Amino acid sequence: MADILVQARALLKPGGSIFVCGPDAFCNTKVMRVISRYDDILQDPIPPRMLRNFISEAQLDQLRQNFARVEVDYLENPIRFPSVDAFMTWWVNHDLYRAHAEDEMRRVVAKEIAETGCFTLNKNAMGFTLTTN
Repeated sequence: MADILVQARALLKPGGSIFVCGPDAFCNTKVMRVISRYDDILQDPIPPRMLRNFISEAQLDQLRQNFARVEVDYLENPIRFPSVDAFMTWWVNHDLYRAHAEDEMRRVVAKEIAETGCFTLNKNAMGFTLTTN
């Protein structure tokens, strides 16, 4: 990623900026933990790519060496579902949907709603703005 962005620097005018956004760590991890109990496809509850940031600190350092300014923002993006039905409507249309885990997912979602008033998923994002000299 950093190599591509360093190359993109040549396309910017002096003082020009580029904004890049990608998934931050721990998106949809609640869903993955539930379905991993029932799904042979996911051997590990959370795939390693979901446990790390979109871009590493070493890559950010590379960008800092090639751009005048690098601004990093971690954007929490919680999605709150007020009911099991609201969550299920979202989930059945998502690539993480697994019909065989529906009963367990309903139980987990209903429990959290009873305890906190809603079921919350994290859709975190990492954004950074790169500015040339």
